[in-house]
Amino acid sequence: MAHSNSHDGKIKALEGHLKQLSDKLASFNGHSQQLSELIPVIHRPGWTTLAEVTLVNGLVEAMIKHTDVIAELHSTLIRGAQAVGKE
Repeated sequence: MAHSNSHDGKIKALEGHLKQLSDKLASFNGHSQQLSELIPVIHRPGWTTLAEVTLVNGLVEAMIKHTDVIAELHSTLIRGAQAVGKE
């Protein structure tokens, strides 16, 4: 079955998006170093108020949950794509 130009264009766009996603996921490695640099900062005397600690902790907890979701979505994407055409 021959592919139409439209199909080929969509595959090319998907390839571009996969490369972009790969680059964004790889960029998370650099962020882990930046985050570890915050640990001594938060231990400084008078660093912040209780309200600000609560806010920052809420953001960090949300980011943890989002990274869990990203990992799950990544796994689903790989498994699903590999399963296409096998049945």
